[in-house]
Amino acid sequence: MKTDYVYPVVVAQTETNLSMYFPDFPGTAVTAIELTEGLARAKELLAFLAQELEESGTPLPNPSKPEQITLEDSGDRIVYVEVFMPPFRDAAGLNFSQVLQSGLKDALGIDKQHV
Repeated sequence: MKTDYVYPVVVAQTETNLSMYFPDFPGTAVTAIELTEGLARAKELLAFLAQELEESGTPLPNPSKPEQITLEDSGDRIVYVEVFMPPFRDAAGLNFSQVLQSGLKDALGIDKQHV
């Protein structure tokens, strides 16, 4: 597994907000009022998509080159989003582990103070 991924995201200004989508992951999009908020959401989405594909054993698509991306409007821009995967993988594993442990302790009636 790779430690980081970099993918282009198309940023389009609408009347009310920014719409951002990954050309390499059809059907995925985020919206935001500000660019920084949108990029943070896009990064989270990319981490989720990458982790989901990794876990299923599906290879991630190769990132598109700028010349391969068709922009729908003259105001659209391409921005690159990078995600460093280890913290996302660790957080997912830790959350799952904690939930599982807590659920098992509750189901078995184990007092947390005696463990």
